[in-house]
Amino acid sequence: MKTLICGLTVVCLSGCGVQNYSPVVDRPSANYQQDLIECRLLATQRMTGAEAGLAGTAVGGGVGAAVGAGWNAIFGGRVGRGAAGGALIGGVAAGIKSAVRAHNNQKAIVVQCLRFRGHQIVGY
Repeated sequence: MKTLICGLTVVCLSGCGVQNYSPVVDRPSANYQQDLIECRLLATQRMTGAEAGLAGTAVGGGVGAAVGAGWNAIFGGRVGRGAAGGALIGGVAAGIKSAVRAHNNQKAIVVQCLRFRGHQIVGY
């Protein structure tokens, strides 16, 4: 249950995607706004931060539960508590990492798309 709550938190924090992302452009041309809209749309074809966060939370929670249970089984602790703690830590860490990585990938797609269309992006 804790992993689910943490996963939903990650989704809420990373759900904005690239719809509002605007890189810094040196001397934007007349067609910049249209190109930006089209590049943002192109970037949304890639997995969003929310989707990646959910997937990362699920995988990280599973791996964390296995590691936590194994650790406590080997070192004499309660296996259930180890699994719960591992699931929580693994789920949160993997969910956040996956969400941030996916969001950064989408931003990179927007920047690269704009560069291919002749815009000079500054500071990326």
